[in-house]
Amino acid sequence: MTSTGLENRAGILSGVDFRGQRGYVVAPPSVHPDGHRYRWINALHEELAPAPPWFIQLLVPERRLAVPNAELQRSRAYAVGALRRELQRLALTKEGTRNYQLNVSSFNMGRLVAAGAIDEQEVAAALIEEGKRIGLGTTECERTVTSGMTAGMECSRSVSR
Repeated sequence: MTSTGLENRAGILSGVDFRGQRGYVVAPPSVHPDGHRYRWINALHEELAPAPPWFIQLLVPERRLAVPNAELQRSRAYAVGALRRELQRLALTKEGTRNYQLNVSSFNMGRLVAAGAIDEQEVAAALIEEGKRIGLGTTECERTVTSGMTAGMECSRSVSR
């Protein structure tokens, strides 16, 4: 089976979750903690088929440019200011709520990324760096920022005033 390079997603369709990068599925011949091996209820007689293209499309968040080109420069300035405020908010966050605030900040900035106001990699790098600076681990920061931004990018917002 080949990797799609996509992240985990829940609720793609009713009762359907997707496990991608850093996700896992327990299946035969895995061993349960009590010692017995998992087995198929109905034996698998052929290889699993790759996911069809229509399903893969469901996994890729839509990214619509919600800002007309004439407003892009003003939108960028707004988004840079928003990023600065989110980084300041993170810097002042008390221990015990830092990961939560990193997720909220990532969600907020993901909405502006989806609106086309600021670059995704620029935002992710800044948020991860600040998360590490305030004492969170690198892997924790990367996962939290990816999760928060992905959710935020599914909820694009307008940047016009």
